[in-house]
Amino acid sequence: MTQGEAERIEAKPVAVDRVFRTCPECQYRDGFHVALERGKGPGRTTVLLRLICPSCHTVYDVGLGAFLK
Repeated sequence: MTQGEAERIEAKPVAVDRVFRTCPECQYRDGFHVALERGKGPGRTTVLLRLICPSCHTVYDVGLGAFLK
């Protein structure tokens, strides 16, 4: 990655049923760290929510994002 180039987070898509607290990869059970990734939407800038397992560092995409003004 060069200076000024945006870091891309490789995230595994995951469906959130009722509670998503346990890592499907390593079974860590105490929740996740959060990362925000700037993305692009149709005519708008978006921020995508990513969850990172503190144990195995797998990154998950739970399908949540927000539009920026």
